[in-house]
Amino acid sequence: MKVKTLNERKNPMTKRKATTALNVTPISPIDRVVKELDMVACEMETRWGSGTLPQLAAPDTCAKFLRAMKRFDDALESKDYDTVKAAVENLIKGWRKLEQEALAAGHSAQPNAWYVTSPEANGVEYIVAKNELDASLLAARFPTKASSIYTLQQIAALIDSQSVTKLTPREKSYFRDMAKKNSDPLPNDEIPW
Repeated sequence: MKVKTLNERKNPMTKRKATTALNVTPISPIDRVVKELDMVACEMETRWGSGTLPQLAAPDTCAKFLRAMKRFDDALESKDYDTVKAAVENLIKGWRKLEQEALAAGHSAQPNAWYVTSPEANGVEYIVAKNELDASLLAARFPTKASSIYTLQQIAALIDSQSVTKLTPREKSYFRDMAKKNSDPLPNDEIPW
């Protein structure tokens, strides 16, 4: 069911109030608490890598976490708010406990980075870090690749310095062709992804 609400704002050009209708789908209380869990799970898997934390914790903690996940699944099927809320709170505590044990065991979170292989430089691998902190963590973890680590801000500065916005049509087509070449499915591959 969609509910129409009105959003009043001033138009910056005319300085008059403008009223717009927004289509908003109401969120159920169960969906709201599940969203809290999703945010914690996404945060942990982004920081540590998908499926990594349970492997880094003690076996008994991992077993408890898996039981908590099963209880959460059962709670969702029951559609009882209090049961779901209790299961969500327990699973969030489980995520925090997994991270606490991983850190206590000396493991470190996965830096936020992308690994890119250059199609032009004989397969040279570059590491693009989200920020300086992640770049320094990666350089410490992979000292032999330190010269291949760049931050997003460094790449933006490089783009600015090279006047990429003034590319010729031929240069633009080169980048489009490279992107297409790298995204084409393999020949004779029944599954396109």
